[in-house]
Amino acid sequence: MFKLNKVHLFILLVTIAAIGCKKNESDDNFPRDVDIYMRYLLEGNQFNGLAKVSYADTIAIGEPDTATYFFTINGKDMKQVISPGGIKNYSVKANLPFSDHYEVKIKGPDHSITTKSTKIIPIDSFQLPRAISKSTALNIEYFGSPLNANESIIAMLVASDGKTASATLNGPASSKSINIKADKLSALISGLADIYLIRTYSDEDVTGKLHFFIKNEFYSRTKQVELTD
Repeated sequence: MFKLNKVHLFILLVTIAAIGCKKNESDDNFPRDVDIYMRYLLEGNQFNGLAKVSYADTIAIGEPDTATYFFTINGKDMKQVISPGGIKNYSVKANLPFSDHYEVKIKGPDHSITTKSTKIIPIDSFQLPRAISKSTALNIEYFGSPLNANESIIAMLVASDGKTASATLNGPASSKSINIKADKLSALISGLADIYLIRTYSDEDVTGKLHFFIKNEFYSRTKQVELTD
């Protein structure tokens, strides 16, 4: 009769234990990275949200989690979109009145619910000359709260042929002035151009087994200016 020696018996017991303890997608306890991007366009009160979940502390680190999650932002359900490769992303689009507070709720495969609060910081308004000479720098004054360390404001000027010139003010900053240099303006075609500001806010936080990476953007209304030689 075939008998197991001590070494073979030990290997067999370890293998059985490993199979018995193997976790599946719905009950594993590995940390996850949760990336969330939110954008609010004041023009048309357009809100967009995107999210994805990926492994953070396994042999598959950085790979998308293929388990199913349920996301809501301020009570709005995010739609699950599955790519041809099986990667799951979540999105929501809506026309909503502006709110500076947003609550993200995530229901995981184990039916637990995690809540994360975040914000989108508005730009009250901005002012600049009606006519802008391309030979001089453009100074833009914005109105709103000063920038903190995890915030920035981007000024984006779009000429009639689609070419752009931009400048960024990074926080922390007490200044509320953004300057687009003359060498950037001189490369643009003369005539009517559109300009708008984007205020960004980033956040990072760990809640339970979820490590959140959040980036939010607020887009001001667009103004039209005249670029002159």
